Amino acid sequence: MRPRILAGTLETILCRHSVLKLKNKLQIMGVMNITPNSFSDGGLHQCKEQIQATLKMFNHFDVDILDVGAESTAPMNASLSMEEEWQRLSDFIKVLKASSWTNVISLDTYKPEIALKFFTELRNLGFNDDRFIWNDVSGIWDDSVETFLESFSKSRYVFCHNESPERTLTGRHMDYVVKESEDIVAYLKEFFNKAALKKHGERVILDPCFGFSKTYEQNIDLIRRFDELQSSSLGHQWVFGISKKSFLRRFWQQNYGDDSLENLLQKSEFLHLLSVRNICHSAQTSLGKGVVFRVHNPEIVHLACQDFPNN
Repeated sequence: MRPRILAGTLETILCRHSVLKLKNKLQIMGVMNITPNSFSDGGLHQCKEQIQATLKMFNHFDVDILDVGAESTAPMNASLSMEEEWQRLSDFIKVLKASSWTNVISLDTYKPEIALKFFTELRNLGFNDDRFIWNDVSGIWDDSVETFLESFSKSRYVFCHNESPERTLTGRHMDYVVKESEDIVAYLKEFFNKAALKKHGERVILDPCFGFSKTYEQNIDLIRRFDELQSSSLGHQWVFGISKKSFLRRFWQQNYGDDSLENLLQKSEFLHLLSVRNICHSAQTSLGKGVVFRVHNPEIVHLACQDFPNN
């Protein structure tokens, strides 16, 4: 029985380059955590050989955006000092400089000082501003955002939903959850309805930030109604990032019984694939600026977005 998390059909899935046919509406953001404690891939990228291998894999699967993060914002992890975060990023920059990566570089950090320092360093190395994205999970639009967009005039910025009241509390997002009684899509439509977003137009990418400041039920509802949320602001790209999220494992457990953690991880990625598949279907007719799939394994998108039958 197909999981009820999704509607739509699942055709045969195998075609590596099929996603290229939807490139005008879909992009892939490959996640690289250079952390020792991220649940999904913590400890994987602790040496240059591992980073180089992932960059090679991302190139193979036509990843458009490399999203690097040096601090885990999972609620169980302590926040990182600015010095320690920068040390990790400084080591990463050395590897990036020597690599063949030519696409966009996104930095996942809630610290403006780190973002400015990181992109200034890349600019000094000859990288152009139009390859920069600050992926800011704080959910706070403040003067530092304006400073970034002005300092790097061709860069982009990901504005995420997070209810934490200040940047230093970003990692404690589950202490600040949207009320259960709220319609999550209506709530997020209002959250993203800010004058500053209209001012900067397409340079701002919107991310509902699955798993941040939301109940389990709200996350599931948001997957089902993502196209409704996206259609509320067609002038922006939207990020869809549910890769490795714990609520997918919980969904499988509640609907299909307990299982080992390893099996649950595999089954959660199957649910992830089905969700991406649905968005690939809707992308054929969407009038919006498109969707950025934030994934740890980019092959998921290629499998999901293979050739569709003609309607």
